[in-house]
Amino acid sequence: LSAQVTATHKPFVYGLVQQDRNDENSATVGGIDTNFDYESWYVGAGSTGNIGDRLLYGVELVYQGGETLSDPIVVQPQTKDDIQAFAGDFKLDFLVSDANKSRFTVEVLVATGDDDRSLHTTNTFGGNAPGTDDHSFNAFGLINTGLAFSPNVSNLILLRGGASTFPLPNSEWFKQLQVGTNLFVFNKFDDDAPIDELTSDQTYLGFESDFYANWQITSDLSLGMRYGVFFPGQAITTDKDPRHFFFTSITYAY
Repeated sequence: LSAQVTATHKPFVYGLVQQDRNDENSATVGGIDTNFDYESWYVGAGSTGNIGDRLLYGVELVYQGGETLSDPIVVQPQTKDDIQAFAGDFKLDFLVSDANKSRFTVEVLVATGDDDRSLHTTNTFGGNAPGTDDHSFNAFGLINTGLAFSPNVSNLILLRGGASTFPLPNSEWFKQLQVGTNLFVFNKFDDDAPIDELTSDQTYLGFESDFYANWQITSDLSLGMRYGVFFPGQAITTDKDPRHFFFTSITYAY
């Protein structure tokens, strides 16, 4: 539910219930019989709008509850445990109001983790310790977490700074060319808790630089290009080399 309460502010609230139909299914993972039954619910609230003529904002807070099965590695049979987790996203866009339609963006994303999970922040296998609440947040819709690293929004503190512009607004061919960049800094919410790959009990996960271009060549033809490079931090143990991601697309709409 959302409402335009003033000319500049549009608050919203929502609820979501997810029913898992895997409660009678099991699988052998790593030689261990594993049952799956993750039934979560979410309640959230936030607002979008503008502060003055040049500053846009967005804020969203969400609480996650429900029940999950415990990690089968530790104790058999698995126990059914409560989920208690939360996340929040805060974003500001500053519009320069120039001929280039330039803008600057700052975003902060926070999602809780669980330090008694053994291997993974969202999976059942290697997941929550039996007989304890699961504080690991799981799922947050579409959030920009980078091209190369792109972690799950779970046990995460993300800082993002971005900028974009249309550099050639007076050019006949390139007036619809937009270029931009994003810089991400990744940290764990709980340094003792896992993420979606192996890490040490450190906080700093690394940083990433992304670059992109969107070019509306004609009314029905567009080109998109994306490049990102992630530099692992001290918490990453699997691979210390930079990770690269490149993507390009051509879209023809008719």
